[in-house]
Amino acid sequence: MAVNWWAHKFGYENYKLTNTSKNILPYDFIFWGEAYHNNHHKHPQRPNNATRWFEWDMGFQTMVFLQKLRIIKIK
Repeated sequence: MAVNWWAHKFGYENYKLTNTSKNILPYDFIFWGEAYHNNHHKHPQRPNNATRWFEWDMGFQTMVFLQKLRIIKIK
């Protein structure tokens, strides 16, 4: 809930959309990729919410690690 509120008030936009979604942090270690709200609104089905070279999605990196361990499969 807190991420959603912040991500519509503060941050930067990678994509011009019809809503007010913004990306909060360039390196999202705290919210595990949820801070890339603007990216998520543009590509809601992508497992990796990071789209620019400096964005890093901790949640996606964890999924990659779990896939290497054959615990999950990323589509």
